[in-house]
Amino acid sequence: MQVLMYNKQMYSAQHDQRQLPALLPALQYQFDIRIRCLDPEAGVDVVKILMHSSKSAVPLLSALVKMPLSEFEEE
Repeated sequence: MQVLMYNKQMYSAQHDQRQLPALLPALQYQFDIRIRCLDPEAGVDVVKILMHSSKSAVPLLSALVKMPLSEFEEE
């Protein structure tokens, strides 16, 4: 399972939690995570990504991702 932890006043994500297939060692995986900045003028923050087994709440992997400054969307 993949879990996202982030400042919900700054960002929104399509899924805060997502069930993943079984991950095998020595293989590379790529997953897309769509995160939208709600206020581009608010600055930057960190998104924490945790991956854990459905049998345990102890993370197998954790990562801190420093989000870049957002660009304004032109409508």
